[in-house]
Amino acid sequence: MMKKCLGIGLFITVFWVDVCADSLPAKPVLVAPVATITTAKPVFQWQALAGALAYKLVLNDAETRWINQVVTSEQAQCAAGEALCKFIAPVALPVNSYLWSLKAKNAQGYGLAASKRFRRGAPPDRRGDRRRIVVSYGHFHAS
Repeated sequence: MMKKCLGIGLFITVFWVDVCADSLPAKPVLVAPVATITTAKPVFQWQALAGALAYKLVLNDAETRWINQVVTSEQAQCAAGEALCKFIAPVALPVNSYLWSLKAKNAQGYGLAASKRFRRGAPPDRRGDRRRIVVSYGHFHAS
């Protein structure tokens, strides 16, 4: 198979660099989070890429960059051939809409980024049964 390369050089000096598109890592396949989640510290998951040494994870909302971190394959728990990489958000996220992007890095550099949107919604009401307890003459009654 022929490599698709872009040669970059200067005519004055003897300096030439080939940047080959197929030597960079592929675009990652993002798994989670997507849609709406309720946990404040989501677990980011993506399919591991062969040869990836690290991944750059960026998380933004409309106003703030919440995460801008390089995560090694070891930190993402996928260096030993696991199918999924996992990374827990280091910060608690408020209820809002977010865009997360991820790109892989190998010995040649970074590949293209993949992105997904998700919403951090309010956690479910866990107060359970809302029956009223009435105290009447020392007796308890549920209504």
